[in-house]
Amino acid sequence: LFAGFIETMSELVRILSLTFRLFGNMTAGELLILVMIFLIPWVAAVPFYGLELFLGFVQALIFGGLTLVFLVIAVTPREERV
Repeated sequence: LFAGFIETMSELVRILSLTFRLFGNMTAGELLILVMIFLIPWVAAVPFYGLELFLGFVQALIFGGLTLVFLVIAVTPREERV
């Protein structure tokens, strides 16, 4: 019973860690754009929009890849993973 609880918590913590990581990275990007718009003219902040778009693409790839790995680990029997 206790081992099942620990295993369930392990799976939930993986999902939460991915969620917080994605949220933190996206929030940091938005804050960077807001600071740049405040400090410098709007036109000079345009490259940061491109950077944010690129970083969003990279984050989506990482999030999708890690989700796929975690799903494969979750559905593959323990004997086949060794």
